[in-house]
Amino acid sequence: MTKERFIYLLKDTQLNKVPFIGDHKFKLTKDIAKFGVRNLKGGHTRRPEVAGAKMYGEQEVTKYIANERNTAIQRDMTFYALNLLNFSSIGNRKEIFLDIGCGNGVSSQIIEAKGHMVIGVDISQSLLAHAKWNTSLNDFVQLDVSTGVNFRSEIFKYAISVSVLQWFIKEHYLLNLFRTLQFILEKNGKAVFQFYPRVVTDLDLTLSCAEKFFNGFLVSDFPSANRGVKLFLYLTNNSKVRPYDS
Repeated sequence: MTKERFIYLLKDTQLNKVPFIGDHKFKLTKDIAKFGVRNLKGGHTRRPEVAGAKMYGEQEVTKYIANERNTAIQRDMTFYALNLLNFSSIGNRKEIFLDIGCGNGVSSQIIEAKGHMVIGVDISQSLLAHAKWNTSLNDFVQLDVSTGVNFRSEIFKYAISVSVLQWFIKEHYLLNLFRTLQFILEKNGKAVFQFYPRVVTDLDLTLSCAEKFFNGFLVSDFPSANRGVKLFLYLTNNSKVRPYDS
């Protein structure tokens, strides 16, 4: 497998403002095809968003939580996302993170273990019940992310979302999400979304909606993999666009 790494910059983002961690070498490109999205259709197992509301039932939730491979992947993607957020530089400051589509709280657990507070949102009551059981300090709110993430302005400095955004790749859902996210993030607040777009046009739409409200970039570490391509969308709230201008 070719160990290529590609980066796509959102509108008005300068390359010298991209805070890469370590000595990673990324190739700058505007060719979205290089990011390894191969119009995969997949079934309900590989593409749970295809199953829709069925995934919220207790039976499916129990099956998902029992899958150790899913948990391991979730943890790996969380650590990668936190690395992009330069998590280690936060030090002893106690920050409040937003975990979008928190599920059973895997990402929230990792952040809590570092001494930070997390507010997790998810549409599934069953998953939230498990998240509350698995953590001690965090708050969890039932919320349909397709309507946006509605909290008071500038309450969060960081937001994270792992394996969720592909559920909401419709223009009005994405605009709701990114518009409200810009409103609730502090100035220069940051967010990282790891997601699995089904088709290249999904990726194009996601990027075009995100750059209405944020600067940032898209990265892929494994674009030549046959399966398991991992994409990370990094957003920073220093755009000149006001949250409700669009």
